[in-house]
Amino acid sequence: MLADGFFLFFFHFFLEKMKKKKEKGKSAYNTRLRIDHTYPDQKSYVFSLYTLFGDLIDMEPVIVVRKADPRTGKMYKSIYVRTLRFPCLKVYHSLFYKDPKKVIPLSIQDLLTPRGLAHLIMGDGFFYQGIIMLCTESFTCFFFYLYKLKKKSWRNKNF
Repeated sequence: MLADGFFLFFFHFFLEKMKKKKEKGKSAYNTRLRIDHTYPDQKSYVFSLYTLFGDLIDMEPVIVVRKADPRTGKMYKSIYVRTLRFPCLKVYHSLFYKDPKKVIPLSIQDLLTPRGLAHLIMGDGFFYQGIIMLCTESFTCFFFYLYKLKKKSWRNKNF
């Protein structure tokens, strides 16, 4: 979620008569995870996520040609994969989104495992002069959270 993935939140009104009687006035909310990365640079990574989430996906990864960047005129491509909609994903949506903005939950140190950090690095990181850099410009407090994570012991855990 911290990298180039995002949750799409959908709501559907029950239109069938029986459901309306049982759920009068209620909506059903479902969420899906969409993971979108640069093509062809991160094609293999998206395919690895496609394999990882295979049971939750019913589509092949899709390549999209983006509109030209107005500053440079350059055309970009991306590749994405998305899960089906599941009510259980709403929990993650509510953790990582407040209003329409993507946020870092205060409990990030409890949520982010070494494997999750590895995916964050693979999705939004790069290696520069011996340092792993993360492109997290949209998260103002992210480095504070990473500092807190640094104190957390991940030793003797099974992943």
